[in-house]
Amino acid sequence: MATAEAVFPKIGGDPPFASEYNRFEAIRWNELIYTTGDFHAVLAHTTTAWSILLGTASKLTGDSGVTWADASVDNVAMSGVSKAQGAKGISADHNSNAVWITGDSGDNWAVASTPIDANATRVLDLAFPTSIIAVAGLDVGTAASGIVFSTDAGDVWQDSDFPVGDCPCIDMIDGSDGIAIHVNQSIYTTDDGGATWVDSGQNVNAIPGSQSTIVALTATTGVLLNNDNIETIETFTTGAGGTVRLAIQKADSITNYFSNLVKTTDGNLYFVQYKFTDQGDEPTILSLFRSTDSGVTWSQRALGGNLNTNSTAGFSNFDTKSQLLEHDTNKLLFQAGDRVLMIINESGQ
Repeated sequence: MATAEAVFPKIGGDPPFASEYNRFEAIRWNELIYTTGDFHAVLAHTTTAWSILLGTASKLTGDSGVTWADASVDNVAMSGVSKAQGAKGISADHNSNAVWITGDSGDNWAVASTPIDANATRVLDLAFPTSIIAVAGLDVGTAASGIVFSTDAGDVWQDSDFPVGDCPCIDMIDGSDGIAIHVNQSIYTTDDGGATWVDSGQNVNAIPGSQSTIVALTATTGVLLNNDNIETIETFTTGAGGTVRLAIQKADSITNYFSNLVKTTDGNLYFVQYKFTDQGDEPTILSLFRSTDSGVTWSQRALGGNLNTNSTAGFSNFDTKSQLLEHDTNKLLFQAGDRVLMIINESGQ
């Protein structure tokens, strides 16, 4: 399979990244200004009802972010990875092994009845493919397994047979099949909802870090975004080695790069990347790309101009992990830093 460097535009400033490309067909900005500086996460429960998690508090909206209300019962640890499946949601603390669940779109939260292994340090990644099946990859600590799974929407967790070692990336394509990456770079697959894992005998080319994202395309193929010193997107199969699709060398220590990768229900892949520099009027570069052929080729979407940090409130706080997820047909929800939440509408493009 051919690599895609030749068809993927350069990130960072050359045309078509000029201001004329800063055109959005339908965009809504919700500048969520709160005093907390904790990492935020968004749960998209329906096309209009979402929860935003603010470290130790949560807010609810039922009208696509026009108005927000406090949750009735908050989670005390919302600084990690979170996923939703309908009205059900799971939130894991990034600094401990705590797991919290909701069954009413984030209005009330409760600690899981049987949490993940007490010897694990934290949850690194989480998959929630059906209303009952959930699978979590761990910073393993001294726990027996790097992956735990649940068959009741995150209330009770069990150890899998995944070998000892961290699992920074995991994804499920349904309630049975999924792919995970071991910290030693080995690719593992499951066909029983995460209870048992098989070593494919293949490795990815880059050791995934805690900022990495994996998207399972099929039961045996996936795409990995590695967000370490050099960001790479890598398409791999369990029958052959990985193929690097994109590499972005980070410029310097004062420049922040964040990237997100998501697969939508129509099978498309979306990749968003932004660059922010703490230097005067240096613009924030925000770019969105789509692939319709499993990452072989990419096209720039109608989002991608230079957004000046002095005129765009909230972009100056792009200093924490960002999030990209699908919440409706042709619509993406993008969250970054401690202020910015926006809808990207791909309809008609």
